[in-house]
Amino acid sequence: MTSSQEATECKGSKKKQRNATKTKIQLDVQGVPEMSPCVRSRDCEEGLCCALYLTGRRCQRVPALGEVCLLRGRAKFRRRLDRCDCEKNLYCRAQPDSPRGQGVCHPDPRN
Repeated sequence: MTSSQEATECKGSKKKQRNATKTKIQLDVQGVPEMSPCVRSRDCEEGLCCALYLTGRRCQRVPALGEVCLLRGRAKFRRRLDRCDCEKNLYCRAQPDSPRGQGVCHPDPRN
């Protein structure tokens, strides 16, 4: 094949070529490790979520039973630092000695 034939050979639209590349990359990715940049939680490895961290979003550990968590409310949305919600079937409950806006993951009594 000559160079003029290669130049005229149709490989589909540029948009389809870009999408094919994106799809291939997404299928190859298993998830990024802790503190790596992310867009959404499914970008992160198992046991991590995507949360706001200073200048961008980073994969962070999901708090387990007895670990520190952030209480829901206005304070959580004003921060430049965020934490993941507690693991499934756990909820964040304030402790008498906890700093304001923080709590500890406890078993959810509704489950």
